[in-house]
Amino acid sequence: MMQEREAMGGGNEVEVTVVYVPASKSEKFTVRKSDTLQLLLDKAYGAFGEKPQQGDTYFCKSGENLTGDLSKTIEAVISSKCRVAVIEIRRQTGGA
Repeated sequence: MMQEREAMGGGNEVEVTVVYVPASKSEKFTVRKSDTLQLLLDKAYGAFGEKPQQGDTYFCKSGENLTGDLSKTIEAVISSKCRVAVIEIRRQTGGA
């Protein structure tokens, strides 16, 4: 918990965990605070061997929807919405 609370400490970089919910995978990334959420997600998709699909959504661990915040910086997203540096990629499942 301490590491999560200190995520936005000094320096220009922050460690963010991205969880790819459909496959129950997670990966930690060290990114610049000035990087956009979109840049982080692009790195995450590559690490998971996946490509973005229409209908993918993005959330903080605490449930706040980030789908409309892709152009915001990591610093802005974590400090204003997430508080904890954990972001989830969720994908709609097929249905009849």
